[in-house]
Amino acid sequence: MKIYEFNGGTLALDLPDIWTQDADDDEAVFYSDAADSGVLRVKAQSLHNRDKAATEDDVCSILGPLADRLDPEAIHEIETLSGGQQCISFVRRFLEDATPHITATWVVGMITNPHVVQIALLTYVVPAQYARSAATIHELHIVEEAAGTLIGSAPSN
Repeated sequence: MKIYEFNGGTLALDLPDIWTQDADDDEAVFYSDAADSGVLRVKAQSLHNRDKAATEDDVCSILGPLADRLDPEAIHEIETLSGGQQCISFVRRFLEDATPHITATWVVGMITNPHVVQIALLTYVVPAQYARSAATIHELHIVEEAAGTLIGSAPSN
């Protein structure tokens, strides 16, 4: 396992060191070369409010509408992860080039200093034909555990 930093070093995620990482300013992408492996996309954003300290309610008020926009047909429940982060997770099916895919999504929010909320969007996509493979189930477990141990720090500025 290796800790990958992204979003200017304000978030870190513990993932397999054999996964390849491609990153740009907006998104980090992780994947294995295995045929039945999925692709993990990670996006993050820092939200600042200099007028008042962030609360857990503020985190929830951000996560709910974001999850609703990503998956408008579901009812989303916010859970508290092992690291204290707030999270909404869901699974959807979709077609891409006539091929069925499964996407598992985690929308994670945390307060990283009194006036900063970090939001991370983790999306794991795999062709549906591999969704029940041992490798995919193992990767999903890794990503779910990584979401629960997502490390946030205050942005420097």
